[in-house]
Amino acid sequence: MNANRESGTPAMPWPEPGWRPGDPLPEERAERDEQDRAQARAAYERMTAQLLPERE
Repeated sequence: MNANRESGTPAMPWPEPGWRPGDPLPEERAERDEQDRAQARAAYERMTAQLLPERE
């Protein structure tokens, strides 16, 4: 629509992205994000325990 708009009028905004085939469903994405957070937390705690043994 922006190609045929009158000069001087503001450009139309981009549409909100929607779900596409092949994209994970919102439930799957939330579950994966939760697993990633748990894995990152475990890695952080493992490194902290090695570097700062007095914090255990």
